[in-house]
Amino acid sequence: MAKKQDRHPIKERYDKAVEVWKPQLRDYWSNRAFILDNRQWIWWSNTTDQLELVPEDTDHARPTINRLWPGSRTLMGKLLQRELTFENHPNDVDDRAIQGARLGESIIRAIHHDHRWEAMREKLSWAVWLGGTGALAVEWDPKAGKPVALSDVGVPIPQGDTVETALSLPEFIIEPYVQNVRQARWWIRVQALAPERVKFMYSLEKEPPADATFGLTSLQGSLMRGLAGASASSPLTLVLTYYERPNEETPAGQIVTIVDNKEVEGPKPWPFPFKDRLNLFLATETPVDDQALGRTVVTIARPIQSAYNVAWGAIMDHLDNVSNVRMAIPQSAIDIMDQVSDRPGEMLTFMDGMDKPSYIVPPNSPSDWWRIIETLSLQLDDELGVHDISRGAAPVNIESGYGLSVLAEQDSTPIGKMTKSIAFAFAEMASAVLQLYESEAKGAKRTSVVTTPDQMTRTVRWTGKDLAGQTTVVVPLDAVAPRSQAAMQAFAEKALQMGLIQTVQQFTRLSEIPGARDMIDAVAPDVARARRENHAMSLGQVRFPEDWDNHADHLAEHNAFRKSAAYETLGPKVKELFAVHVQAHETLAGAEAGKMSMRALEPGLAGAPNAQGALPVPPPDAGGLLPDQIAEAQAVGGVFKAGQAEQEILDRISAAAGLPQTSG
Repeated sequence: MAKKQDRHPIKERYDKAVEVWKPQLRDYWSNRAFILDNRQWIWWSNTTDQLELVPEDTDHARPTINRLWPGSRTLMGKLLQRELTFENHPNDVDDRAIQGARLGESIIRAIHHDHRWEAMREKLSWAVWLGGTGALAVEWDPKAGKPVALSDVGVPIPQGDTVETALSLPEFIIEPYVQNVRQARWWIRVQALAPERVKFMYSLEKEPPADATFGLTSLQGSLMRGLAGASASSPLTLVLTYYERPNEETPAGQIVTIVDNKEVEGPKPWPFPFKDRLNLFLATETPVDDQALGRTVVTIARPIQSAYNVAWGAIMDHLDNVSNVRMAIPQSAIDIMDQVSDRPGEMLTFMDGMDKPSYIVPPNSPSDWWRIIETLSLQLDDELGVHDISRGAAPVNIESGYGLSVLAEQDSTPIGKMTKSIAFAFAEMASAVLQLYESEAKGAKRTSVVTTPDQMTRTVRWTGKDLAGQTTVVVPLDAVAPRSQAAMQAFAEKALQMGLIQTVQQFTRLSEIPGARDMIDAVAPDVARARRENHAMSLGQVRFPEDWDNHADHLAEHNAFRKSAAYETLGPKVKELFAVHVQAHETLAGAEAGKMSMRALEPGLAGAPNAQGALPVPPPDAGGLLPDQIAEAQAVGGVFKAGQAEQEILDRISAAAGLPQTSG
């Protein structure tokens, strides 16, 4: 063990910061032991400054009835109910800025899928719930990403990529006495790794000492190994990576990794394009005004859980003492005790003139004990914000969708701030990811496969300069806020009954029913096709109407999108593409009307099927039409039949998109 004077300055900073943030770290380890490890008969020793197990007591029961675990799982299910969505708002109105913003949004959607941000979000949510604070970190790894070439010895050369990590409270430490992480000049990533792995990672001559688990109690050691993913007996080495952004003391910034008080990597200058903040983004459960780190309600609920276990322990002790039913017999009848057995219906003799043997009825447990259990259960539910509506059960006398919606909204309040904080952290990290791509993704074009709900998968080719500085990403809070699915469906059904909505697409959009895309594809394929066209055209891609489209459905969907906020952020050329596309549908609809007029004038065509799949129009009495009107209708039908109007439409759409016009 190194002497104090031999400690590296970064190790000294780490030790001092740990002393400052010790209350939060102590709460994290205690909460983790209670919830994830199901160890609730513990206490924090001021002597060893570690978690200790309560000494064994064979005379009394020590049950662990874990109410925190199911309550926490319920809240996590609500918090992670809906996937993250990202929007990249342009900071200018010119076409280059708008196209860069759309590209950035597509890249983040692809990274969200490829880098498994939803799994990272779940880890971050648990970290915030257990410790009050969790963090997201981003780095640029030149050894990551898809291989773009082979070296002289045939080793793949990667293109480089961002690496995002979710960290729990023991896995990072930030500069003390700051009110906001943006004010912090430095942070330290804390890793506990197997010594042989550390030796390989940093090309060390010998394995470093297992200083991360040295001197720990068995409980504290097992908790740390569980966090590191190691086996129960594995020794672990402490690895500290120090990140300091440029400041007056260190103008170039630095990144240094130390093991056993020795620098094994770095120092390297600050590599990130942003210098006004760290590459660390915090999320909190309950923010504290004068601190960067937050607190969690689990810390408040933990003593109640302990009292709950003690109450159950008292009941089990009572049951243990009264579970052995005893028989009372007179002293003079001691000779007949050998006749007593447990056979049912057995006849037992006793001496004349004495009382017959009888069982002693054990006392019932006091009703106050059960009231204490119930009270503690309700108190735990109140602290965690978990009630009947959270578990999917409707309270008594609440059956309407509106009532369920109100209760679900009230029940979501405890995790509402936590949801917003996590969404904000992911938005900040996504912005930093785009800035890194803009700075580092140079040379050959990269390929991102974008998967968007209700849309076709598409491929985008890009380089960092195509982002054009558009790196401000937001996560819409309405898109991630927990909602009661049952309440939303009940509300949509009520709206359908009242006539507020009439179509299946309106119902699925209002209720957010699972499998909505498959339902729309099956029931309203034209609506599904129109939505795909909206998505493609918003990205500047050309989409041509077809004469077999249901033009009324297409026009309704296109106009609904043109009235949305997303449409307002599009550039003039894209809006012109929409306008020409909509006008093309109008022209084709007129062409179809001309064809229907021809059908009306020629009774032999009235029953023939048409391309739209619509019902044929019964032929009216043509006797009321003048000969010149009949001739005009036939002429119009002939024009559309010849395809002249369709060719004109294709040329106009191509011109709006800046494409060469078709030749016929």
